[in-house]
Amino acid sequence: MLHPDMPVEHHVHLRASQKKFTATQDNTFSMVDHSMPYAFGRLNNDIIVLLASLGISSQTLLAKQVAYHHWLTAASKDWEVAFNFLCSLGHYELAERLLLQGVDDARVQKQIRSCQMSELAAFKKNEKFRSRMVVLKSRLLFGVCDPYGVLREGEVFVRVSKLSHLVDCVVFASKGRRAAPSMSSGGDLDGDRFLVLWDPDLVPKKVAESYTYPAAKERITNRITREDLARHFASYNNMTLARIVALHSKWVRCSPKGAMSDECQDLNALHSLAVDGAPIKIPDRLKTPPEPKDPYIIDLLQAAAKQFFDDFMQLEPDALEMSSLSPDDAAEVLTKFLSREKVAVSEFEVVTMAAAFARRNGIEMRPHLSHIDFGALTSAEKHALSIQLDLSPERDPYIWNSLIRSEILKPRDIANRDLGGPLRLQRLYVSTEQGRAAFFEYLRDATQQYKRRLMILKTDDRFSVGIFLRGDIPWDDEPEINDNVLVCPFMPVTSEMTSTYWRGTKGYKLHCSENVFQLYDKDRGNTFIFLTRPPEKSGTDIVTSIALQKISGRQCGRVYRTPVVTIEIHVVSNRDRIAHQAFDLRFEQFDGTSHPFTPNAVHDIQWDDDQLGPRIFAAAKEQAAALLATLEVRRLCEYLRLAIMHRADSQIFYIFEALLDKPELPSDEISDCMEQYPSLVYCILKRHLPDGPAPLPENILPLGPSLVRGVVRSANQLGVASLAALERLAPNIETLDLATYLDTLWWIALSVRAPTVMQELLLVMHESRTSVRSVSAALEYAHKFALGVAFDRAEEASDACPCDDTGRPKRQRTAPIRATLVPPKPTRNEEDSVARTDEAVSMKHVVAYIRVDAQTAIRIHSHVRLRVASPVEGSRVEVGSVILDAIVTRATRGELYLELKHPLPPEYARVDWYVYNAGSIATSRAMMDAVSKLALDGSEACIFTDIITGSASIVDAEDHGGETDVMQQISASLNASQRAAVLAAGPSRLALIWGPPGTGKTTVVVQILARFIREDREAKILMTASTHNAVDNVLERFLAENTSTQLLSQDQILRVATESSKVNKSLQKYTLDARIGGSITDNPNLVKKAEKRVHEARIVFTTCSGAGLGILRNINFDTVLIDEASQISEPVALIPLVKGCRRAVLVGDHVQLRPTVRPMGKALEFDKSLFERLYTGPLYSRMTRTMLDVSNQL
Repeated sequence: MLHPDMPVEHHVHLRASQKKFTATQDNTFSMVDHSMPYAFGRLNNDIIVLLASLGISSQTLLAKQVAYHHWLTAASKDWEVAFNFLCSLGHYELAERLLLQGVDDARVQKQIRSCQMSELAAFKKNEKFRSRMVVLKSRLLFGVCDPYGVLREGEVFVRVSKLSHLVDCVVFASKGRRAAPSMSSGGDLDGDRFLVLWDPDLVPKKVAESYTYPAAKERITNRITREDLARHFASYNNMTLARIVALHSKWVRCSPKGAMSDECQDLNALHSLAVDGAPIKIPDRLKTPPEPKDPYIIDLLQAAAKQFFDDFMQLEPDALEMSSLSPDDAAEVLTKFLSREKVAVSEFEVVTMAAAFARRNGIEMRPHLSHIDFGALTSAEKHALSIQLDLSPERDPYIWNSLIRSEILKPRDIANRDLGGPLRLQRLYVSTEQGRAAFFEYLRDATQQYKRRLMILKTDDRFSVGIFLRGDIPWDDEPEINDNVLVCPFMPVTSEMTSTYWRGTKGYKLHCSENVFQLYDKDRGNTFIFLTRPPEKSGTDIVTSIALQKISGRQCGRVYRTPVVTIEIHVVSNRDRIAHQAFDLRFEQFDGTSHPFTPNAVHDIQWDDDQLGPRIFAAAKEQAAALLATLEVRRLCEYLRLAIMHRADSQIFYIFEALLDKPELPSDEISDCMEQYPSLVYCILKRHLPDGPAPLPENILPLGPSLVRGVVRSANQLGVASLAALERLAPNIETLDLATYLDTLWWIALSVRAPTVMQELLLVMHESRTSVRSVSAALEYAHKFALGVAFDRAEEASDACPCDDTGRPKRQRTAPIRATLVPPKPTRNEEDSVARTDEAVSMKHVVAYIRVDAQTAIRIHSHVRLRVASPVEGSRVEVGSVILDAIVTRATRGELYLELKHPLPPEYARVDWYVYNAGSIATSRAMMDAVSKLALDGSEACIFTDIITGSASIVDAEDHGGETDVMQQISASLNASQRAAVLAAGPSRLALIWGPPGTGKTTVVVQILARFIREDREAKILMTASTHNAVDNVLERFLAENTSTQLLSQDQILRVATESSKVNKSLQKYTLDARIGGSITDNPNLVKKAEKRVHEARIVFTTCSGAGLGILRNINFDTVLIDEASQISEPVALIPLVKGCRRAVLVGDHVQLRPTVRPMGKALEFDKSLFERLYTGPLYSRMTRTMLDVSNQL
């Protein structure tokens, strides 16, 4: 509107981004706000938290609030302050009257007083304190963009002559990689205001990087219906958003870094996703913030603001008399005035002033009577107030203990529970008068305005319950109420026989909100008392569920979603100290117990009644051996565990040697000990193989696999020594069964980090199996390609996470993420065997807590390396050099579930960890499984096993068989070579089709698919290719063919991908995620639905590696097609072929690029595809080879 270059015929120019959608042709333009001068900025709670986190001290912020309070007080005396004050509130007409009539004018003074009281009332909003301090050296301005491009990236408008028409706004540059407004809490220029602040005390010296606000993962659906929209909005609620805000408020208080802490950053990320409507799950580690040790700046400011309110009312006694406010502001001021704990006037004067204020502002006094300390009034004053406020003992029992007039409790209940006397409760609410529907509204008043409350619920004539609550209780939050809650039942019989009370313990939480009252122990699944509003058509207003067994084991009956008949809320005046003490007497009969933590150190082991343990751990080797020789195996294992947990290295070997000395060797226990401490394997080698390679003694022979694995797991620590140890075990490696041998190769690839040691170990393992490999072509094949897969995985990990010769990760361009490790939660069947942090030696799984918004490629099936990040004090604790390898078995936001390849150090839960990404094992694992399955299951896994391994009979010519019927169904548009290729793909055959560029390979593949579907209506077809693009290309062409021929219905065609985002957008409606309405990775409850979809599909499209992952891992297909088969390594081609294949087609062009492999892969001929080897090698029976020799590119 102010743009100088605006054409005369136009009044307004709108940017494209400002037009959100086109609904009607109505071009009406409405102005809802505009820039104004003297729009001072304010520091709200969020800005204060950020400033405190960026280094602005609490003293500075408190001083600024004190200055603001002085400025607010001076507004009634200093005309300059009054002018700025009125302008900051937008009262420009009043500011003009001030200049004309002066600050001493009675009317001006009265309006200034009203503005001051309104400002005081605004200190609290929605029952929560909020800071509002005005900063004079600041402005709150609209943000606009630079239409000329004058400003460069990072600049804002200060004084640019070409932009002089823009006033009272901040101008942002329109250049740069990222919009500058979005770097400030995700703002934009469509009406957002920006705080511009130049107060030197408040400008932080520390600069933090702005958040990037990553977009949520898009959910893929076929189409969105009205039902989907209705279901979405019907199920949507913002409870998670409010919970995130509440948790952030708690974490920011208890962390030294404030909002910069990892927990707060995680919650910020979740909040950003939740605002955009993405489904989120708050990690368990973020749900239980610790209690803050010191008051936070927000709490300090709140206390100072409350004190200022009290002081202002004391120093300005005429403030209430002069004020004329809106009803809402007047009620807020009156509540604050009456809820003060200390006053300088008598209680009778307080009530008189409050009644006059209420009458002048037209608000009811009766709802506020429970704030009055009637115990401080004389009899004459009580009678005077009864007349003035129209009170009577029957209708208003506030002057006396309101329980005497309770409609629920009987006199005997009050007497037996000692609820009379000086308790002086005052009834705030009773459902028979205010109605049950208003309960939660009065519950909010009780929790926010009072410190002591009693809530009584009646379900029927047989049962009522009282709930005593004390202390501050935030609204719509989940504070720990701990032992500040007391519950007692009232029953006609039991109340005379017993006085059962239940008191909360550490960890109990209380949630109060608009529709829910919930008292629970740590998590909501363990709820004690629950009240809520049922659906409107249920016929009841309030229902409750109570776990009666928590009160007493003698409680009978059940209270589950039972309608509440009557509810009462009684409160104690905040100024009635005697009543407070009487109320608290109910809590004094209980005591809490603390649970001390014992540091993990040898000299602090709690031996209890064990007299032998200290002697063993203090004795020399010979004396310890004599003591250990008399112990049974179980005791030895217990002492060994203690030694490992407390790093008693010498004792570890003493105790293990005592196990080896047993006449009957405890093989299981010895194997378990080597799992916990792999280096113990050298004790056995030293004792039984001292002179070099030799078979193990017969009694040690069952330990062979454990010994080999122990050498592998200790290789990072002992380096070259592990090679010598493995060579000694060569005769025993030769006797390993194939599955154990392949598993050992896999362990080396995943757990040995030093490149040289890894290569030598793999080669020693391979050479030790020479005699086994020569037994058959199938075994030779399995050993060759298993070694290739192991080398490929190890080299991929080395590329992703390079390590030095000692196995320590090198410095990388991208910093590793940080994490903390905790034991995994037990399943329902493992409640009695839950892992604890003091059982680190036996833990094989752990959960890593990482940042929710961590920018990392780590996903499920990722290989990760963990290195201790925390500095470790103490010379005996060597945690700082510990590095672990692990596999991610499950990944959620902020949590990685890890399968460990090395033992955890005892201190794992007390240190931070760096997590390095060593690449994905998904394809490598699928390759190794395919090699193993082909070798172990043979023709059951794939009917062409003999052809693949080279043991099939060689023939001179191909046998195509009779294909007369097929010839008639082949499309006439195909050339001769294409028709021959389709004919060659017969039943029980392995067909190889070589197609140079432009010869129509995809066309042939689609026609072969059509043939298979026509020939066998029950066939399960797996269509694979090397890449997602190749798979999508075939799928698009097949869909076009299916549209004209109607071979299959839409539901019978399925596209499966571990990440649906990698699928072409136009084909995503065919993905499994779209068909089941979600991802099984994010929602495991969809697995059964996904399996049903896969079983119902006739043809499944996926990549070769994807055929061995996720939902397809254990599903078989009798027909397999592989496109671009010449571009994948041989084990990758095996992944789809070993899924029960009885007919297969491989299509490719081996003359073009070979598979891309790493250096050792070339040495092992890993770069030669199965397609190339079979096409250029001997011709086997049941195999056909066809070349497409007509190019369409010319």
